[in-house]
This record gives sequence, C-alpha cells and structure tokens, in this order.
Amino acid sequence: MDYMDHIQEKDEILLEKQIAEFRDKNCLKGTSSLYCIECGSPIPEARRRLLAGVKLCFDCQVVAEREQKHFVTAGPKRTR
Repeated sequence: MDYMDHIQEKDEILLEKQIAEFRDKNCLKGTSSLYCIECGSPIPEARRRLLAGVKLCFDCQVVAEREQKHFVTAGPKRTR
C-alpha cells in the first residue's frame, strides 16, 4: 500500500464516521411516508429504506433545505 492508498483509506474511514454521526443527530426516526407530505408524489423504496422516517420526496427535500438555509441566523459579524 502506497502513501496515497493510505490517505484515501483514512479519508474513507473519516467520511463513514461523519455520515454515521450526521445520521444519529439529524435523521428522523420512525416509519417513512409512502407519499411526500408536500406534493403527494410517491417516495421511492430505496429512499425510505435509507432515511428512516423520511416524509419528503427528493425534490421537496431540496426546496425545504434551501428555504431553511435562508432562515438560518448568522452569528455576530466580525470586524477587522
């Protein structure tokens, strides 16, 4: 195993750890909806299995995340 293989392996382990931590903190628990609560479109089985408790289809989730991003309050501005 050369240096780059070692770095890539460490990056992969770190990414897997970060994904697991994110899921533990942010993913919904419970039963996923069969249909999106916003638009009524069917939620694919693969999405429902991957994200336990999912309530939105992919497109509506993207919109919700974009809207949420606009409402996040920024901390105090730094002055130079």
